[in-house]
Amino acid sequence: MGTASEKAAESPAGDVTASNGQYIHEKSVLPVPLELPDGRPQTGLACLWRFLDSIHEGLIVIDARGCVAYVNEPVRAMHDRPGAMVGFHIRDIEGRFSLSNLRGEPIAFDQWPLCRLVRGEAVPESAVWIRNHHTGRRWVAELAGEPIRDDAGEPFAHVLTVRDVTDRHRADQRMHQLAESLEQRVAERTAEVERRVEQLQALTQQLSEAEDRERRRLAELLHDDLQQILVAAKFHLSLLSCQLGGQQAEQARRVDDMLGESIQKSRSLAHDLNPPALRRGGLVGGLQWLAGRVEQKHGLHVELVAPEPVEPQTDAMRVFLFKAVQELLLNTVKHARVLRARVRVARRREWVVVSVADAGPGFDPAGLRGAGGSAGGFGLLSIQERVDLLGGRMRIRSAPGHGSRFTLSLPARQGPAGPPRVGPPSQRVRVLLVDDHRVVREGLASFLNDEDDLEVVAQAGGGAEALDLVRRFHPDVVLMDITMPGMTGIEATQHIRARWPEVRVIGLSMHDEADLAGEMLRAGAGSYLTKGCPGEDLLAAIRQARRAPL
Repeated sequence: MGTASEKAAESPAGDVTASNGQYIHEKSVLPVPLELPDGRPQTGLACLWRFLDSIHEGLIVIDARGCVAYVNEPVRAMHDRPGAMVGFHIRDIEGRFSLSNLRGEPIAFDQWPLCRLVRGEAVPESAVWIRNHHTGRRWVAELAGEPIRDDAGEPFAHVLTVRDVTDRHRADQRMHQLAESLEQRVAERTAEVERRVEQLQALTQQLSEAEDRERRRLAELLHDDLQQILVAAKFHLSLLSCQLGGQQAEQARRVDDMLGESIQKSRSLAHDLNPPALRRGGLVGGLQWLAGRVEQKHGLHVELVAPEPVEPQTDAMRVFLFKAVQELLLNTVKHARVLRARVRVARRREWVVVSVADAGPGFDPAGLRGAGGSAGGFGLLSIQERVDLLGGRMRIRSAPGHGSRFTLSLPARQGPAGPPRVGPPSQRVRVLLVDDHRVVREGLASFLNDEDDLEVVAQAGGGAEALDLVRRFHPDVVLMDITMPGMTGIEATQHIRARWPEVRVIGLSMHDEADLAGEMLRAGAGSYLTKGCPGEDLLAAIRQARRAPL
């Protein structure tokens, strides 16, 4: 048997009437009648209230006068006196609760979500602290409000949803505290690592300067002392030889020859330790002398390319680069078995860049460390470690059957505490090349790898292979050919941009048709270039793509 209010609310047509005279069509609420376990039908408001009590979100219904008309079970569970809110005006509950934002700042009563709802304001979902003054309980709730409208669209009541998210909020706070603590620890560790790196760089610089001073001292010792003694001994032996004859004269001549050979070796060693050409002519002058000496001693013709004067700031850096090139040329003589090599010296922004290249048999750089540095010649790993400690980097480009290129990049200037730190390799733009013509890929790779801030991480011969390499290497920029067998560049671009939106794509094609360029741009490419464009345009497009917003 229903309550009096339910009976009064039922119309002859089977509709349910709200207390303010508005009708809620029962058929729109309950299309199919529901039954209790004993078979009695449940319709109308009784069934609706049961349904609202069963949901997990709290609901507060406020009529047009600002009185609480209904609260469901989750809200009653939050309140110390379940029935105390129903029938009361929202002003009557002001003293029972207090609200504050998540920063703990009190919220004025007229800004409570209930009050804003009654005034007809929108109440988007927001989280607040709620305190029950009677029980002292305090919790975080997410509140959101909407008006209930009649058939004409006019609001006649309001509903406020209440969700207890205290546990989630506290978990978020703990996670935030842990994240802050972790960030602080990472910052401290990073600062310590940077300090250690700066110390190592300063020590490496001091070591290079000490080595340079010691080489000078040994060269001066050889020249001023040992060579003079040998020359004096040779002179006195010559005087003695004039007084000897027969077999003794022949022995004296042999000793004289040995003294002459010793003088020559001493002079050569002094030049190697402290090349006069390096002191007089700088790095380029020293390398010119070295090229002639290597050709004279080993038959390797060295082409030196130096478009403009390039000079490191310190003698120690100059000597290190000279010695490194000398070691690399000796490795070429021993392992490359070629008659020609090229040494290139250039200044690129704040870097001094020196490269040594040959067209020999090449090798796999991946096996260099496992072979203890002997795969490409003794001393490569030592050079690389020294370059790293000096704040620079060494790149090795080689493959079996494709020659070798060793590029040393060192900062042109240094501060008083040692060379400036160089950004990690991750600051370089990592490029994936996609083209079905191998000769085009290799030409692009050689061109891009000569730039200090660019690095070709992989090459693909087709669209499907490009997707796999993007997944494996996660490049910054993809240079994508358009016309390829199988998956085209346009299709591959669509897949890449959909799965890895942070990866930028540049279309690169032999065709300059506007419709083809438009298709590539619509597929997600950031720009479109022809393969015949100036190299400067291609480099600018790659660097701009790295800086472009996601």
